[in-house]
Amino acid sequence: MLVTALIGLVAGSGFLTVRTFRARDAGASASRLIQQALIRARTSAVAMRTDDSWGVSVAGDGATVFKGESFASRDDAYDEVFDFSAGVLVSGSSEFVFAKHTGVPASSGIVTVTYDDETYSVQVNDVGTIVYGP
Repeated sequence: MLVTALIGLVAGSGFLTVRTFRARDAGASASRLIQQALIRARTSAVAMRTDDSWGVSVAGDGATVFKGESFASRDDAYDEVFDFSAGVLVSGSSEFVFAKHTGVPASSGIVTVTYDDETYSVQVNDVGTIVYGP
């Protein structure tokens, strides 16, 4: 009986640990995907890939690297989509566009990613530096 109780206790604490790890992993993963998408777009703009500006659109289900001056007027043949896990909430800035050659963003901003009680942020400053943090 004591052994059964101990097994139940260990299994229960293991479940909570896995749940907490998954929450941290989903939020951290989504914020890293945003960071990678921003780096990809800025690098493409600085390298003057296709001689155009590049940007990132962030929505609730993922981030899209796009070619063009805005997501609305983009050339969707060049879209690169990064999907988030279900349940990830994204708030803050939703679009960043980097100027060709300089990589300077049209606007700075912060994207906040939340999953359960874990929160992460990705910031783009006025000169295009991308900062990731919990």
